[in-house]
Amino acid sequence: MLDVIRGNLLCKCLGGAACLLLSACTWVEPTPAGAQVQVVTAEAVADCLRLGTTRVSVLDRLAGIPRSYRKLEQELDVLARNSAARMDGDRVVAESEIVEGERIYAVYDCRRPAQEQAGEAGAEVFPLR
Repeated sequence: MLDVIRGNLLCKCLGGAACLLLSACTWVEPTPAGAQVQVVTAEAVADCLRLGTTRVSVLDRLAGIPRSYRKLEQELDVLARNSAARMDGDRVVAESEIVEGERIYAVYDCRRPAQEQAGEAGAEVFPLR
């Protein structure tokens, strides 16, 4: 009987330790292009061209244990940066809170002013008065 109790306790301890170690790991790595994309505030993209949005997600629990908000945010940022690079963007702005491991980001191209890019597409740009 004592061996069974020790075995159960050992399994629980090892399982808990494994969960702690796994929750500290980063599963998401930036691509070379994604590493060039910046996560910024909405104010920082005021003069940039909005390319669209990207919805990214990660596991918010491991073995039923909630992961830290900071870790979720870091991994979601990396996924958003990778996605923005595929969309030819160079900036992302979080547009939503993290809900069940998912977040929506706006993707922007800030390499050239938005007015310049609109003009290249054949649209006429007029100043507001």
